[in-house]
Amino acid sequence: MQHHTNHATLELPPEASVRGLEDAARDALLLFLSQAAYWGKLELASWLARDYRDATLDGRCDEACAPSEHHVEATSVHELLTKVHHEISEVIAHGDAEAIASELEHAGVLARVHDLRGDIGFAPVDGAHLPLRTRVLSLWAVDALSELHPRRTPAPPRGHHSAA
Repeated sequence: MQHHTNHATLELPPEASVRGLEDAARDALLLFLSQAAYWGKLELASWLARDYRDATLDGRCDEACAPSEHHVEATSVHELLTKVHHEISEVIAHGDAEAIASELEHAGVLARVHDLRGDIGFAPVDGAHLPLRTRVLSLWAVDALSELHPRRTPAPPRGHHSAA
């Protein structure tokens, strides 16, 4: 399947880049996959507020990512992290990145973006009440799509010549 370029894309702010968001998504995903099994509430909240936030399009993760005011059992957090880790590992092994990205885009969790350099790609879109699985899945989708479609900058129009 060809990379979709006929859809509208959101322009990133001048300080952001498609490649920067892809790198941040990959870093946040790898950190989650390698460390989440050892985390508690504090580590999860820290990952959401820093690593995940840096990888999202809008970074709005304030109250949704803060540690909960009500008591949550440590075993519940551990069970959630273990379950999400297992589910994402299965998706990585057997998932169809194009199909999953299409579903996430339709759900508003993934957006097509472009930057001032002309690079095009995808970025996770943060939301206040997204399940952890969806958040991590959106990071994987960005990383997988960047691997499937490494050419990010559209080719110049035919007949276009650079000034030397």
